[in-house]
Amino acid sequence: MFEKGIHQKIWAWIPRNAVRSVKNQYLTIKDCHALVGEMLAKAHEQMSFKLEPNIWMDYMGIHSTTVQAENNAKIVRCIKERENEYRKKRLAVHKGVVGKERLLREQLDPGHQPDRKGRRMWCICCDKELRRRFISFIKELVLRAREVYKSWCMGNYNQPFPPGLYPPAMPKLVEPVMFW
Repeated sequence: MFEKGIHQKIWAWIPRNAVRSVKNQYLTIKDCHALVGEMLAKAHEQMSFKLEPNIWMDYMGIHSTTVQAENNAKIVRCIKERENEYRKKRLAVHKGVVGKERLLREQLDPGHQPDRKGRRMWCICCDKELRRRFISFIKELVLRAREVYKSWCMGNYNQPFPPGLYPPAMPKLVEPVMFW
């Protein structure tokens, strides 16, 4: 969409309950098309998808269209250079690009957890004040949950666990004894 200059497209809005779980981890192309057709049949509305590639430059104070065009050209040139580097590396080890069909045939792995070492975002929000309030609310909620859990460990089960959090299992008071 970016290189062709198309910045807006109308797509079918698929409700969340129309997306069913996939039973088989390996899908053929025919299965993918059937799944997409099934979801599109349940879509009754259309939404506009708008791509704004220069919005980050507007946010950074770069409003000149010529400077924005130069930056876009630099970005595209850097991407092409990286593609050439990766192409040379693949040719050196005699490997090709992973194609569409191979990607579709690969096993789905919903349990994959990336090996990320950095900090994780608690909340993604462009309004800084709202983000700060949300994070402080979550911290207070977690602190309250810790206090309730400590009181549970002391034997006071009257305090309810804060709503919105999953309570831990209650301590075992009795254990079944097997008679021989």
